[in-house]
Amino acid sequence: QREALFAVTIPEERGAFKRFCELVGTPAHPRQVTEFNYRIADTKVAHVFVGLAISRHDEAERIAPVRAGSTCVVFGGISPDEAARAVALDCDVVTDSREVVSALAAGAVAVRRDARVHIKVDTGMHRLGLPPAEAVELARFAAATTGVSPVAVCSHFAMAESVATDVTDGQLERLTFVAASLASQGIRVR
Repeated sequence: QREALFAVTIPEERGAFKRFCELVGTPAHPRQVTEFNYRIADTKVAHVFVGLAISRHDEAERIAPVRAGSTCVVFGGISPDEAARAVALDCDVVTDSREVVSALAAGAVAVRRDARVHIKVDTGMHRLGLPPAEAVELARFAAATTGVSPVAVCSHFAMAESVATDVTDGQLERLTFVAASLASQGIRVR
């Protein structure tokens, strides 16, 4: 399954999220929401992080006009063959692959825009991502590659709902190590 993550600002009022969902889907084919995080910014607006299921990159083309001012992040992973399309659609890409970074660079040259990458770090779940030291090396490779900008590091947390556990603390420590290692080399990521 593929997922695109959007960070959007919506009015802080009843029905605003429903209207957003209607914009990105159709009544006959509603878009599946795979992840949702809501932050009240103030009494007028709310910041919403929402994952939407996509099966092909051309779906992002249909979503793109309604995402003005938001960032599309492809979390589900892409193959090197799909990289140019992701850059053309102005989507950030999460990856743990040097081949995908190289393919993103080639796509960036074609459309004259930097490809933005989020480096996937395995912080302890041992399912996806690179061990911290290898993630640092991939981010350094991305930063040295023309047309590619490493913008973030990310990971899955085993117990995201529990921020005060030894497991979460260990995972956060490993993720922070990657970001601090990169910062010490002049590579700033979120």
